[in-house]
Amino acid sequence: ESADFLWYQLLKDVLLAMPETVDSKIEMIDRFRIYYSSKNPTFLTKVDEFEQTYQSCDAICWYTKDSIVYRLVNQALRTEDIEALLAVRYYISDLCTCLKKECEKLKVQGLDVLTVYRGQFLPTEDIDKLQQSVGQLISANGFLSTTRSLIVAEIYAGPEHSEMPHEEEVLFDLGTIFRVEKVYFDKSSGFWKVNLVAADETENLTNNFMRQRRDRNYTQALDHFQKRLTIYEKWTTYDDRALAESHSSLGRIYLEIKHYEQAFEHLQITLELYKKSLPTHHSALSSTYRDLANICHCTKKYDLALEYYLKAEESAPTLKKFTDNSVLLSAHLCSLAGNCYLHKNENTLAEQYFRTSLALYEKCRSSVKGENLLIDIQWNMGVVFSRKREFYSALEHYKESLVLVERIMPDERIRIAELNDGIGVCYEKIGQYDLCIEHAQKSLEIYEQCIPPDVEKLTDMHNTVAWCYCMKHEYLLAIKHRKQSLFLEEQKVPRNVAQIA
Repeated sequence: ESADFLWYQLLKDVLLAMPETVDSKIEMIDRFRIYYSSKNPTFLTKVDEFEQTYQSCDAICWYTKDSIVYRLVNQALRTEDIEALLAVRYYISDLCTCLKKECEKLKVQGLDVLTVYRGQFLPTEDIDKLQQSVGQLISANGFLSTTRSLIVAEIYAGPEHSEMPHEEEVLFDLGTIFRVEKVYFDKSSGFWKVNLVAADETENLTNNFMRQRRDRNYTQALDHFQKRLTIYEKWTTYDDRALAESHSSLGRIYLEIKHYEQAFEHLQITLELYKKSLPTHHSALSSTYRDLANICHCTKKYDLALEYYLKAEESAPTLKKFTDNSVLLSAHLCSLAGNCYLHKNENTLAEQYFRTSLALYEKCRSSVKGENLLIDIQWNMGVVFSRKREFYSALEHYKESLVLVERIMPDERIRIAELNDGIGVCYEKIGQYDLCIEHAQKSLEIYEQCIPPDVEKLTDMHNTVAWCYCMKHEYLLAIKHRKQSLFLEEQKVPRNVAQIA
């Protein structure tokens, strides 16, 4: 069953790798409402409570109490319902992040061994399989709840996070791998006992595979989704909305891996199916328009992208009371529209949309998920002011964006390099050459570590530094960087090209 095991690992990787959009929480809550309106309408009040009070840092609490989240997430994981998993990936990502943080806390404390217990009914055939699996690896198809006997864990959520602390619950992360050590019948208790040990092989089995063959993994995932869609269309009585969700799943992953033609095709089908099955104002409809707009933006069809962004705004749910999420969605759409105008060199309109987006963001600043949007707004405002040659204003926005990236996205090295580049250019334009050199050097350090090196960026950076040293009359240093620039030029073009001569 290794293929099933690997598929589950791939599924987790795809879910967590997909970008969290501004409206993903709204999409998830809509899923809750649809599910519980047919299963148990009395739970709809709990859905309202979740929408109003949920914060990412509370993910563990919401899972450990007998809540709407626990039921739907567990069912989606147990049945491998792809559409449901995509809908709740916002919460799954939060829960995985919280568990990882708790694990890191315990490592810092030097606590790395814990014995926990779980009682569960198993049919005889499952016991037989476990006996045949001694020495092999197994993984639960979801988050695994156990009971604590020692205050130590590899992946542990302390009782202060649980809604039922008396149970001393220990929660293992999604996809945790165990080695089967022993399976035996305990005569004294009358129970079969299975000894499992958390396996160190997790890194080898998953991380290397995911890291080295990620593109292929997405291909396998897409193949699986396509097969599910075929089954839905041929063998089930799924309605338009269910088929739309399947096409949407495919379209979004094609968008993630930059297969824009296929993404556009599936999302267009999604749009037509949603138009038949949803009201005029619905988050799923708005989200689909937004995804289509993103595709047009990525393929430089900016006028069409603007049309889709406008439709995304028009089709957003009409709310009696605006929530942080709805305001944040509007801010996101304004930012994306501004980005289109920026690419069309319509800088005045771009600035208007970015200012509107920033004003909307300020209304819901408490939302942590919105900081990614703020990074983009500040960055793009920096670009606008640079084009207007208002370099002091550009510096202010670039610096705001850089501070945020370094705080919440420290691994986004290329973004950090590009922002330092923009800041350096502004300093060069206002004659502050030392500061320009300082930021250009920071960009150089990052670009030099790229594999393969970004020759174009390195050349530009060395030219910038050379120019600044020349303006400072430090000609030897200017020559050094200009020579480095020429050397890089020789790597990318033939020697007889005029610009090198």
